[in-house]
Amino acid sequence: MASGRIQRWALYLSEFDYQVVHIKGNDNKVADGLSRLPDKDYVLIQTKEVNYVDFMENTMPIDYEILRVETKKDKEFSLVIKFLNEGWPIKVSEELKPYAIRKEEICVDKDILMWGYRILIPKVLRKDLLKEVHSTHMGMSKMKTLCRSYMWWPGLDKDIEKWVQSCDACLQSRSEPILAEPKKWEKASCPMDRIHIDFLYLQGKNYLIMTDIFTKWPEVAEMKILNSGSVIEKLREIFARFGLPNKIVSDNGPQFRSEEFIQFCKNNMIRFVTSPPYHPATNGSAENAVKSLKNGILKAVKDKINKNVSLNTLIQRYLLTYRNTPHWITGESPSYRMFGRKIKTRKIYFKEGDIVYARVYSNPNKKEWKKGTVEEVLGDRIYLVRLEKGNVIWRRHVDQLIEVGKINEKSYEIEENEKGEEQTELEEKKINEVKEEAIDKKKYEINESLEKEVEVPLPKRSKRKRKKPDRLNI
Repeated sequence: MASGRIQRWALYLSEFDYQVVHIKGNDNKVADGLSRLPDKDYVLIQTKEVNYVDFMENTMPIDYEILRVETKKDKEFSLVIKFLNEGWPIKVSEELKPYAIRKEEICVDKDILMWGYRILIPKVLRKDLLKEVHSTHMGMSKMKTLCRSYMWWPGLDKDIEKWVQSCDACLQSRSEPILAEPKKWEKASCPMDRIHIDFLYLQGKNYLIMTDIFTKWPEVAEMKILNSGSVIEKLREIFARFGLPNKIVSDNGPQFRSEEFIQFCKNNMIRFVTSPPYHPATNGSAENAVKSLKNGILKAVKDKINKNVSLNTLIQRYLLTYRNTPHWITGESPSYRMFGRKIKTRKIYFKEGDIVYARVYSNPNKKEWKKGTVEEVLGDRIYLVRLEKGNVIWRRHVDQLIEVGKINEKSYEIEENEKGEEQTELEEKKINEVKEEAIDKKKYEINESLEKEVEVPLPKRSKRKRKKPDRLNI
């Protein structure tokens, strides 16, 4: 934070336009002479002292005479001015601590307290200034930025926040608040301790969905009429099988808010809780059950295998599988947590006509599989398989068969790779032989053409007699 004198000079010099030109020291004799040999007869005397407050006077929506008067009346400001003139004590009160922290930067300018380039506002004038700054309702952040540029007092940001939060026009037009952190329901201690219920609309029909939180056991009941009486009848059937729950959670549907349903819960000593309006996350367990069931059933309906299967059958099949499948939260199946055992399910491994891979035992040390078709079902786990090649029938257990699409292709990849390598080698040999035949044929054609076109002359020999050379007999 610059001192008041530097700020005044900065403001005074800012009204001029400057052109900076570099001159060597040897050539800059005028500046050197003026710095060493000032003229005593000519002294520039500034007749009028300019203060920083004078430049700020037109930027603040407040009369400076009133500001000076209220600054003198304010008890805190009077003590601050006294301590600035006489020196600050070692210990000060809590109210004066914000000023004591900035004691090196606070000064008095024409009976007005300044913190750098910002004016300190007395308590009496703070409310009027906040009202003036907030007159355009430009928001909390812009108000803070504007106020920090011209004024200051302890707790300025908090006062701005309180002012904006108490403005009815701003609150009615504000955006959605930040979502609160999700809070978990209390853990259920036993089956039917807490259940969540909701409605599902699927394929033109309405269903009542119930989920037990402890066991994750789902129940689905078709609703022909959506009223409180029908809901109570379906819940009575469920409670007759599993017992009365301790708590029921639902949304704010008219079937659940009726006097008839509330009285039903009171008569059976069931605590009934509804989620806030338009906040389905509170009843999230039932919402998730509805979503999972709806997605599963729609997939089953789209499957061509279930073309002639009724919707009710698909729902019951889904429930049977879901209840016997371990849940990812509990790690146990709903049936086990509800009854302490797994319920019996119908398990079909293969049927006649299914394509499978059967284990080959000609070499027990090497895992091999051969493709075939289930010829006959001899028992729950024993099948006759007709091989695709050789027209041979094998008798195999279900552990010795693999369904197409789930086979481990490692052994087959090795065989296919070996066959592929042999085939490529044969193909390469054939290609090389063809190439060699083509080259030989081409060479023969070239030689034959050369013999036809070029006449090679017979070599001529000299007929003169040749004598042996005479050598020196030394």
